[in-house]
Amino acid sequence: MAKQNKFKQNDNNLAIAYYRFSSHSQNEASIDQQREQAQAFAEAHGYHIVKEYEDAAMSGTTSDRPQYQLMLSEVGTIRPAVLILWKTDRLGRDRYELADAKRRIRDAGCRVCLIADPTPDDSPESVLMETMVEGMAEFYSRQLSQNIRRGMTYNAEHALYNGHKVWGYGVDDEVRMLIQSVLSRFVNTEVLKWKICHPVLMNSVSRCFMRATMLSMAIRSMELYWSQNK
Repeated sequence: MAKQNKFKQNDNNLAIAYYRFSSHSQNEASIDQQREQAQAFAEAHGYHIVKEYEDAAMSGTTSDRPQYQLMLSEVGTIRPAVLILWKTDRLGRDRYELADAKRRIRDAGCRVCLIADPTPDDSPESVLMETMVEGMAEFYSRQLSQNIRRGMTYNAEHALYNGHKVWGYGVDDEVRMLIQSVLSRFVNTEVLKWKICHPVLMNSVSRCFMRATMLSMAIRSMELYWSQNK
């Protein structure tokens, strides 16, 4: 039976930190929040952060992250005592990739410290807990992807839009009649602005400024097209 190498942590107060956010319901502020938490953690535990790595708008399901790869390549050179993460899932959401990354970090004498999750230690219970947390990180990602694909497929099958509403989709009857009226007048060569706007656009301004603005833009585009294609 192979003997398991005992982890030996680097004897210093150096720390590195890794921050990441995906594009799902997150933004640049997420990086700032993670950095603030990491710096507070380091100060509270007597560590000095010597380098920070961050990957913005990048999924944890892939290892193809520039700063993540840079961190893994430098941890053996810097040899910090700890790597500070907000949660395990910031490092990744693939359990096989996580296992490989943590092995490389551990082999460099660096312990992973988590701010919002229990920090793993060398106890048997910690091994079980860490495995469950890594599995949950991947489960969440796969379930979210499945739900998004199901919703987008349903929308496509029912002629609904995915994402933000696009002008022309889901308009009510009143707006549809206004658009049809303008287009009809354009086809009949009534291209002077006031001939179109006075009976149609002006009646809608008082009800909805936005609708009037969109109609005005459409009219301007029609006039430009007509002037170029006389």
